[in-house]
Amino acid sequence: MNMADYTLDSEFNDAFKQQVLGMSTPAQNQLEEFSKLLRNGSKLVEINIATLYGVPGGGHEGTSSENISRAEREAIGNLAKLNEVDLSVHAPWGVNLTGINPQNGELDPSYKDMAKREIAASLKFADDVAKSAGKENMPVIFHASYERGFGSPEPKNMIVAFNTEEGKVVPIRQEVINNMDERQFMNTYGELIRKAYKNTKTDPEQIISDIKSGLKSEVSEGTKRVILSPEANMKLFNAVQISKLSQERASLETNRYNLELQRMDYLRREAEAKRRQDASELKSSVEQLEAINEMEASINLRQKMLESQIEGLKNKQTLVRYDEKAPELAAKGIAEAALYSAFETNTKPMILIENTMDPSMSLSKPEDVVKSVQKAREDFIRVATKEGYMTHDGKKVLMSDEEAARLSNDLIGINLDVAHLNVFKGFINPATGKNYTDKDIVKMAEATKDYLRRYHLSDNMGNTDAHIPLGQGTTPIKQILDTLKSQGVEVPAIMETFGGLGGMDLGIVQSYQYLGQPWSENAPYQSMASFAAHPYSSLVGNYSAYSNLGLKYDPFSYASAGFTGLMPGAGGGYIGQKGGDSEGFSGLPMG
Repeated sequence: MNMADYTLDSEFNDAFKQQVLGMSTPAQNQLEEFSKLLRNGSKLVEINIATLYGVPGGGHEGTSSENISRAEREAIGNLAKLNEVDLSVHAPWGVNLTGINPQNGELDPSYKDMAKREIAASLKFADDVAKSAGKENMPVIFHASYERGFGSPEPKNMIVAFNTEEGKVVPIRQEVINNMDERQFMNTYGELIRKAYKNTKTDPEQIISDIKSGLKSEVSEGTKRVILSPEANMKLFNAVQISKLSQERASLETNRYNLELQRMDYLRREAEAKRRQDASELKSSVEQLEAINEMEASINLRQKMLESQIEGLKNKQTLVRYDEKAPELAAKGIAEAALYSAFETNTKPMILIENTMDPSMSLSKPEDVVKSVQKAREDFIRVATKEGYMTHDGKKVLMSDEEAARLSNDLIGINLDVAHLNVFKGFINPATGKNYTDKDIVKMAEATKDYLRRYHLSDNMGNTDAHIPLGQGTTPIKQILDTLKSQGVEVPAIMETFGGLGGMDLGIVQSYQYLGQPWSENAPYQSMASFAAHPYSSLVGNYSAYSNLGLKYDPFSYASAGFTGLMPGAGGGYIGQKGGDSEGFSGLPMG
């Protein structure tokens, strides 16, 4: 029997009969947790080093993967080889591939250096394990980014922008302007915008229209006022910046004119002093002329800088939405990681980029991760074939166009975490003005189809990344996998189900039961003996107290597991419930 032959009557059978399923270890003692999964019969395992990092800002203190001993690495690799286990690695989720320091929102060189060291340490860990396991291209999962508050979850109230001049992330909120109505506002700023974008590629009328669409006027307590949306506020800020620079340029022209008048006056004085042979007046005139020349040189320099700034800002704004800038920034970090893998390792680990946990973080949307991956592949090819990669021993190396194109495809891809997408349900979809739905989430997942190499599977209630067993939350797992499978996407899936009652072991079995997992020697990544021996296996039947059906009637609450601790009638939630009382089922976040 093979996976294509399964015909069990299961709501998930079609999606999973050919789906490769595996498990992720909790980020504790990697060798010990891996051994537990081996005893469970697992054949596809992700070694989780997610909370072992030295980069500050992630909310944990810990050590990097460099501190996992060589002996432990070799043991993991040897065990994988002996038991024919396919391995992947989850890198520290606190690493920010954009180079943005989550503490201050700045492109911080020292932070970026620490992140690069952590990325290299993760790839070296995977390389060491892969050498012992006799594998090539072991996948290493990196979160696309890691910072909270750098996304734009509620764009009507606030957007997050990137200041291209300062290299810093800044929040942009609504702006209220008192004692002005919409007509007065547009009359005042319309002409400013037209002058700012005159003779540029940017259409000033489009900018005016965009600002007007984000504008509303009202009268409050007898005072008229205009309210600018965050998007309109950002566009107006850009125009005002250009206007300010233009005003400074005009002011410099006035200063230059005044200096020229002064020069003419002192030249006249100099000539008169020479005629009278007045040494004191002559010296004073010469000194003043030298000072005027210095001031003029300073004005010329500042004017040149202003011209450059103004021309740059006319076609490249000071403020851009950070969710538009983040893919470009992350691509650099991804390409650097792939270049390190290609030139500094023996087994060339694969770099897979995972969508982040919720819309309050940048690069949470799969479409943005796709942009990062596309740009990273381009950057990889350019550096590898044109600029050359500088190795740790100071040698610049190049590769052929064909090899670079092949490696960019082999080494850079996407790991889609479907549960992270489900957290979007707690946020407003700007396109509809309503909360994200299953349909929205499935559509977002489709964006990854050309770059997808792995899934992460777990469940939650749409409010936090709870990592509960499959089927216990509201994540549209079947719809996502069915949709992508219909488009020819069939890649391995790792279950991260260590957040529910009973921990990882029970979460695996509960997930299998919900998926209609057949028990046989050929069951994917779980042997019959280990599956049957489990005290809560499907052999006990659907009426086990810990089965999907049975726990609906279980009298015990989830208090000990960190959930709401309430009975269903009082707003608590249990396995298998959806809607209604399940709203009280908060879930236990991983981090």
